[in-house]
Amino acid sequence: MDTIWEKQFSHLGKLVRYADDFVVMCKTKKDALESIQVIKAIMSKLDLTLSKEKSRLINIWDNTAGFDFLGFHHRKFPVLIKGGKRIYVMSHIPSKKAMKEMRRKIKMYTEPRSKLYWPLHEVVQGLNRKLKGFKNYYSISTIAARWLNRIDWYVIERLTLFVNKKGNVRNKHSRVGEVMKATRGSLVKLAGEDYRMPKKEEHRKAV
Repeated sequence: MDTIWEKQFSHLGKLVRYADDFVVMCKTKKDALESIQVIKAIMSKLDLTLSKEKSRLINIWDNTAGFDFLGFHHRKFPVLIKGGKRIYVMSHIPSKKAMKEMRRKIKMYTEPRSKLYWPLHEVVQGLNRKLKGFKNYYSISTIAARWLNRIDWYVIERLTLFVNKKGNVRNKHSRVGEVMKATRGSLVKLAGEDYRMPKKEEHRKAV
């Protein structure tokens, strides 16, 4: 498919593929619609079909729509420049699925009761290996930091739960400040050096 596209149809748009996932970026709707037909024809010759559930035609002119690819949600975000003018800049944030998977892995690591015998710093050291991997992959834009900050807070919530379970504290969500102080400088932060409490609307807003 890549070879045929580059030789005969690259004028329609740029094909970006990883394994069996791909996107075609076109300048016009006409080119996009023609690209769909071309891709279908090529895949038919390969005895393959497009997934109707995963295949979409998206207009990314402004911030009303975007698409998921390789763990990221790609779309334009509004940015204010001098004079109060608003422009739309293409950026990349972790997809909903990626955010959910990060939370799942963090919970799986901190949840086992067998770890209650571990000191906090050992749990942090093990967790840091996962967090470094997330940071290396997902921390690619300043806009992504807003979403990664939510994961940073989730880590603190999980570690607080761990500490309170370990100490048989009835209120399992207390002592957040103590945990933040105890892990300062040793815990990898995805969004940067300082924590920022996510706004309520950020919790509600869909990625």
